Parts: sequence; structure tokens; C-alpha cells
Amino acid sequence: MSEKQSYAAGESVFQGGESTRHFYILATERIRLPLSEGGQVAYTSSAQTVSHLDVVPIESKGLQQILAGDPPSALIFYRHFAEFIGQRLSNSYKAIIFVHGERSSLTYG
Repeated sequence: MSEKQSYAAGESVFQGGESTRHFYILATERIRLPLSEGGQVAYTSSAQTVSHLDVVPIESKGLQQILAGDPPSALIFYRHFAEFIGQRLSNSYKAIIFVHGERSSLTYG
């Protein structure tokens, strides 16, 4: 369903505004998601490599078909995916507080 792709440092993996066709599994952790001009995270972000990067792009439609054909495995997949996203959000929040300090009791998640 997919083959590993390699990118050199500074290469673009995808650009903001492109239609989403792949789910990317990173074999390494160093990737840059640039901020928009106003300093806010752009939800249709681009991705640029920081160092050599290996990714496995999985075509979205193919992944959806596989998961639809095996609901128990789909549940496990989405549970692990949700835990991963939750951990990334928590780490991002901690990094923001470390850099900027806690200025408010508001939370966004």
C-alpha cells in the first residue's frame, strides 16, 4: 500500500493548501511545521524537514478501506492515534508554558 520515501534536510514534504491524500508515518522525529505570518499555528500547515527524514505515506482512501473492513482493528488504531495526539498536545502546551510562562488560566483543549 505504500513505500518509504526519503527527504534531505530542508525539503518540503507537503505544502499548506494541498488536498490531504496521505497519512504520514514518520520514521524520525525532526520536522518543521512553520507558523503563519501572525505567529499562530496554521492548521493547513506545510511540513519541512530539519534533517534527513524517512516517511511512509499511506494513501488516505486505502487506509479508510482497510479500517472499515476490520472494525476491531480500526478501534485500536483510532484509540492509539487519539492517545498520541493527546500526548503531542500536552507536550506542546508544556513547551509553550516553558517558553512564555503561564499568563492565564485559560485552556484550549
